[in-house]
Amino acid sequence: MERTKRKERNRKKKGAETKKPEKKSTEKKTTTSGKGAKKAEEPEVVKKEKSAKQLARYAKRNTTRVLDPALADQFKTGRIYAKITSRPGQSGRCDGYILEGEELNFYLKKLNIKKKK
Repeated sequence: MERTKRKERNRKKKGAETKKPEKKSTEKKTTTSGKGAKKAEEPEVVKKEKSAKQLARYAKRNTTRVLDPALADQFKTGRIYAKITSRPGQSGRCDGYILEGEELNFYLKKLNIKKKK
């Protein structure tokens, strides 16, 4: 599959499409480095509206969802503990999972002991 086709399919699937900024013929080229450099224009993101069926599905999931208080605290601080499970030698990719429950408590205790030393 060609890269451009894959990009288009992913953009549509994710619900966001990007539009390229229009270039004006009278506009001078701007430098991106050095003194007095102007910020380059970023493409405008158009978000796709969600259907009523999707919104109902999300509402149903949220009624039964319970978030662990320890995990909620991590979201508030903006840092989430995770464990990397990718094998050595893999370049450009990092696989892993978010720590929850007993495993999270275990690693939090280890970190607190390390900080006290």
